[in-house]
Amino acid sequence: MSLSNSPDIAPEASRGKIIALADCNNFFVSCERLFRPDLKNRPVVVLSNNDGCVISRSNEAKALGIKMGVPFFQIADLARRYRIAAFSSNFPLYLDISRRVTSTLEEFCPRLENYSVDESFLDLSGLDRLYDIPEYCLKIRETVTRNTGIPICVGAAATKTLAKAANHAAKKNFIPGGAAVILDEVTRRRVLKWTPVGDIWGVGSRLEPKIREILHAGDAWEFAECDEYRLRHNFNKTVYGTWKELNGESFFELEDQPRPKKQMMWSRTFGNRIADFGLLRETMAGFAVSIMQKLREERQYAGTMGIFISSSPFDPRPCSDSATLDLGHPVNDTVTVLNGLNFLLEKIFRPGVPYARGGIILCDLSLTPEFQTDLFDPVKQPGPDDEKRKKLMATIDLINSRGRNTIFFAAQGRAGTAKVSRQTRLSPAYTTSWKDVPKVR
Repeated sequence: MSLSNSPDIAPEASRGKIIALADCNNFFVSCERLFRPDLKNRPVVVLSNNDGCVISRSNEAKALGIKMGVPFFQIADLARRYRIAAFSSNFPLYLDISRRVTSTLEEFCPRLENYSVDESFLDLSGLDRLYDIPEYCLKIRETVTRNTGIPICVGAAATKTLAKAANHAAKKNFIPGGAAVILDEVTRRRVLKWTPVGDIWGVGSRLEPKIREILHAGDAWEFAECDEYRLRHNFNKTVYGTWKELNGESFFELEDQPRPKKQMMWSRTFGNRIADFGLLRETMAGFAVSIMQKLREERQYAGTMGIFISSSPFDPRPCSDSATLDLGHPVNDTVTVLNGLNFLLEKIFRPGVPYARGGIILCDLSLTPEFQTDLFDPVKQPGPDDEKRKKLMATIDLINSRGRNTIFFAAQGRAGTAKVSRQTRLSPAYTTSWKDVPKVR
């Protein structure tokens, strides 16, 4: 019997809101396996920048005891012994596959929230009048896997937090079949009693000890059944909202339009230590160009910028410095930020320090360039070059968006075309480069 026909279903659940969460399984690993069928049933891991730490694992790698975030050099012997395939992060490939998954999911619902590169919330409210929701979720799973080659699990419930719990139950095969639906009290109690409190979406390991100590809750069901007054007195609004959602009351709304960012950061660990000021400036200029292009893609403006540079924390005398600059008025042109970068870098650079990491932060972000002018401060007034630079940036973005990246700023120097991070295990750009398209013989 399908859950939608069960007598235990609360009447308001079948007539109210239904939110589904579609979550790709081991997404980065699944993208690498998509064009490498020889990796099926073989342990696979994907590594972070500079091939440093494990950020995605296949089920076979998890079975070997490989933990998320473990440095790869610590499991090098294990990798050789069990022929673990390790890949550098290929984010252009992952983003392109993510767009294909999202495009398929959009066929199943009127509203969708892209929560992350591998997770999306779908609004299925009202569709229970036309479809059996458990069967519909199975159809979503099967269609995405067939059309994109990426395996996913689907969880559905009356709230986003319950949908996350249902998805977790499907992923861990607590509810078999790859799709789980919580529309009745029996299933809700069963799934929440199985879910440890630390696995609740929005709780995590940081809050788990406090919840266990104050609320005496070891699983999600005990947390959902705890005293509301004690909860509100000891925890913040987000935890309270999670509690309400576990009890079937919607608190976190579906965001089909992403919220404007309050700040933006672009940082990297360098492939090699940099002690030369010129090379460091060129490398950081590459960060500035990238973050400003991203800022314009999101149609935002920055009022303040900051930079930071640091040596390795494992150095005998670690060093870290940062500085900020008021840009005067909201800007989104790269030239202004490059000038600010040069000014700030000259202030904090220390000769002889082998820098291992650097980054740029943009703050005071806004959706419009409007600001309060200052009659006595020429910096806080729109300059005659603002409109010219706006057109220049639009032209550069248009040319570089064609995938050729033929225009670089002089400030990028010889680092303009060089890779900052080591990626010795990088897979081909199967879907974004003609030369890497797989050939069938």
